[in-house]
Amino acid sequence: MLLSFTPDLPESLEKNERYRIAVKLKNIIEETFILTADDDYINARFLAISGMHRAFYWAAAQAVEKYLKANLLYRNKSVKDYNHKIQEMVQELKRHDPNFSKLTLTPPKKLKEVEENNLWGSSSLGNFIEHVSQFGSPDNRYDHFGANYEAAHIFKLDILVYYLRKCVRNLELLKDTPVKKKHSHYAFDNNYCFAPSGYKHSPIYEILSFRLRVPTIEMALKKCYGNYSVYKKWLEENLKINTSIKYYKK
Repeated sequence: MLLSFTPDLPESLEKNERYRIAVKLKNIIEETFILTADDDYINARFLAISGMHRAFYWAAAQAVEKYLKANLLYRNKSVKDYNHKIQEMVQELKRHDPNFSKLTLTPPKKLKEVEENNLWGSSSLGNFIEHVSQFGSPDNRYDHFGANYEAAHIFKLDILVYYLRKCVRNLELLKDTPVKKKHSHYAFDNNYCFAPSGYKHSPIYEILSFRLRVPTIEMALKKCYGNYSVYKKWLEENLKINTSIKYYKK
């Protein structure tokens, strides 16, 4: 259900002026968060379909962060102190949106073959958000701890984005952009949340792939190579890296 945006404005303003300001503020939210999130979302699908999985998580995290911020702003909740704290924003939105608290990432009927072949994994929103937060973290922008890509994550992103977006945007994905035809494959292929009726999808297994790799940095900081103190000292002296974060704990 599309939310109505009614910002808290001074009562001293004339009704028409209050309305004008509200429209402009809504435009700011759309341009700053929703439309940029749409770009990140389509880019995330392109990266997943193309097999660039670490980059997928970066784009997915950017998209989810912006859609969450738009949803909170529509509810007159400030987002200036959240930065990239996706998990905290999820918990905050759950406090204000009971339906979001009930959201589970279950496969659409046409993706049952993914579930039947044990490729879906957990349907927990929290589990998916944890993966996106970890692998899409700014701390991982240099691939410090890699990305364990799960085949169903592109579809779970579709479900989450569809829920968050429908609350703040009533136009169909890509409808108001001049590049719809160019990007429609990556936006809609096997996307049963957003694809137009009658869209011809590719065979599902053409876009399912896996990546399980442990980067050298992570191996070194988990003491897999020995000489842990040497690696730790060199990394701290030569790279901007926090060697104490939880991802490196063995």
